[in-house]
Amino acid sequence: MKRHESLAEATSDALADDQVLLVRIALDRYRGDPDVLSAAESARFRRMRSVGKRREFLAGRSAMRRVLAPLIDADPRDVPIEHGGHGKPEIGDHEGLHFNLSHSGDQGLLAVGRRGPIGVDIELARPGRPFRRLARRFFAVPEFDWLDGLPAADLADGFYRLWTLKEAYLKAIGTGLTVSSRAFRFDPEIDPPLLVRTPKGHEAPECWAMHVLPADPGYHAALCMPAGRFDYRQVSLPGV
Repeated sequence: MKRHESLAEATSDALADDQVLLVRIALDRYRGDPDVLSAAESARFRRMRSVGKRREFLAGRSAMRRVLAPLIDADPRDVPIEHGGHGKPEIGDHEGLHFNLSHSGDQGLLAVGRRGPIGVDIELARPGRPFRRLARRFFAVPEFDWLDGLPAADLADGFYRLWTLKEAYLKAIGTGLTVSSRAFRFDPEIDPPLLVRTPKGHEAPECWAMHVLPADPGYHAALCMPAGRFDYRQVSLPGV
């Protein structure tokens, strides 16, 4: 695993099939560039009223385009980002490159790979939430039972561990909210976590690999990608 590469270094050569590029975006410091947005993105950006939402959108879309452009030998503004049937962004005419973006709080996380569909999630932990009530609503029964058995001091970490895994899987399969978060489940006690059931009509659990990613204090992150060995390379924006 390589850490703290520059963006130019990380995208200077072809991304191998067994590699995932992770780009961490400091949304409070990475300004982004409106000139690299597509016409549709520029129009959406101008319609936004919230300063925070505008900042997140510009930083995330700018980073996405600047990362993807050299990997397909294109200008950032010309990267053909399209949306699948349930709204998941994808690159048109470049089926061999997959990406996914997540953001929460002041951090964004972009994952890029070639092996197949990929999903990533990052969450800012918010202490004091009704974790058991949320888990009973959104987790499968065995997952809730595992969480319910944790000591009170571990409840928040356990909740966000499962929540990010579930979000990453749902984003990888690209179904949006058409699949219930209770229709699949994990064994969260195994490291790396094990997907043990998938929704009806979807690929078997062994087709997927789940990974809990390192994150800054107060954050939790997870990655879902097709099964197999892989290495990841990491970039931080702005560079550190």
